[in-house]
Amino acid sequence: EEDLMITITNSFGCSITELIIAPECDCPSIVLPTSNGDFNICEGEELPTLSVNTSSENITINWYDAPNGGNLLVEDSNEFDPEDGGIYYAEAISTISGCVSDTRVAVMLTINPLPQIMVSDLTFIDCNNSTGSITVAGSEGAAPYEFALEAEDFQNNNRFDGLEVGMYTISIRDANACRNQTSTN
Repeated sequence: EEDLMITITNSFGCSITELIIAPECDCPSIVLPTSNGDFNICEGEELPTLSVNTSSENITINWYDAPNGGNLLVEDSNEFDPEDGGIYYAEAISTISGCVSDTRVAVMLTINPLPQIMVSDLTFIDCNNSTGSITVAGSEGAAPYEFALEAEDFQNNNRFDGLEVGMYTISIRDANACRNQTSTN
């Protein structure tokens, strides 16, 4: 809102200057954009595009790294491609009035760490028979963990019995469905 100074000059060179005070106008209420959902991915997966929808064609979206103030990340786009996990905020702006939404909508990207697996016990009593066993333990990620031998069915049990001497791949899956594996012989 800027005041305006007008000068009128006639053909005789006489002039008058008038100050016109801009009216105090309140911004209309701008409808908050709607999030298309938060994302929960595992470490190493491709980062998704975050997005929001608007209810009006005269609305544009700016993305920020904070619910108020913060850094402008992307201008004039319903989509944002983050470089890391976190909470990002979409603000609606009227392309007609320049007014902004009272708040920003949060869109969250969670990147879960991969669970780690380690062999805690490896036993082969008779190298010529299927008497071996492998016991594993999980860490990091989100408990409870499930384990699989040679990418077969996952189970809650962390011990595999009746094994012959050889190389085995053991997989772990955590509560966030993040997976990792290790090999042992």
